[in-house]
Amino acid sequence: MRQAPVVSICVPIYNGASYLRECLDSILAQTFPDFEVLIVDDQSTDESYEIAQRYASRDPRFRVMRNQHNLGLVGNWNQCVLLARGEWIKFLFQDDLLEAKCLERMLSVCRPDTSIVACKRKVIYEEVSKDLQERFERYIGRYNMDRVFNNETNISPESFCRAVLDNWFCNFIGEPTVVLLRRSVFSRFGFFNSQLIQVCDFEHWIRVASNTGIIYVPEFLASFRSHGKAASMVNLNSRKFRMYLDELICYHEFMFNPLYRPLRYCASQQQPPFDLKQWFAMKVKEMYKIAWQASKDHSNPDPSFLSEFTEIASLFPGFRIIKKLPFSLRFGIYKWKLRNSLSSHLGLNNYSNASPD
Repeated sequence: MRQAPVVSICVPIYNGASYLRECLDSILAQTFPDFEVLIVDDQSTDESYEIAQRYASRDPRFRVMRNQHNLGLVGNWNQCVLLARGEWIKFLFQDDLLEAKCLERMLSVCRPDTSIVACKRKVIYEEVSKDLQERFERYIGRYNMDRVFNNETNISPESFCRAVLDNWFCNFIGEPTVVLLRRSVFSRFGFFNSQLIQVCDFEHWIRVASNTGIIYVPEFLASFRSHGKAASMVNLNSRKFRMYLDELICYHEFMFNPLYRPLRYCASQQQPPFDLKQWFAMKVKEMYKIAWQASKDHSNPDPSFLSEFTEIASLFPGFRIIKKLPFSLRFGIYKWKLRNSLSSHLGLNNYSNASPD
């Protein structure tokens, strides 16, 4: 059996044949050679799996696995982590690219206590409207590591926590393709949160870096492809309200998950203090109002919003702090809990203990 590599490049795939060859070729061009390529196929129905197998037949560093059933986006990320053998994990999505010196440069800045490293990324736009492209460019122009940390590269946990609070719920780090993680962070801080559909990456970055800090490499070492079939675009077009509920899940974790104590302490030291509980309560009421109004819309009633809201509220015990939720919602949460026991949820939710301080 081959000795464990320094880096596991994890490529979770699902129906990604259009860009997969280009993605894998960017791995083969790496100047740092001590890596394995772990490709985990989530029951693709196109030729993604066959393409991956052809690469594996030509290079022993490639391993190709196929899930017995579809795990979904976050489930497949976590499956990659479980199967990886390297000391470091470098995610690369099926439609993204790495610059040739990506691994070499990111590893060169690592110290024995380094847990997470991030770099700059280019954005490749395909089948994206000009308006959406301009909005995304404005967003990443405002929320990026250079601006947020004023060109600092070795960022302490305290500085990172302040940045999160000052740039509330804005992903200034970027997508998994720009991040290098020591594999041990997953045993220390848990896996990606499977209850999230959109911000599962940024929530994990916060969970780790608020405890360990982060190192930033101010170089363009990866490319993120934005196109009409990307998961983020699909969510934006068809699951927009469910994306908003990701915020509530994160607010709940910030308040109750023991791993977020550094962030809570930093919030308490702000002047004036950043009241996470008040912010959470405000957002819960705001999201409930949107869901309730959608269900009562006379022209086009949509009860799915209220159903999604009730499901999320039933899964997280912290929702009980919202005293002024209407009886109809509290009764709905109670009924949902009868059908979906909280204990089974916590058994699946292995990323945290989610208990109050």
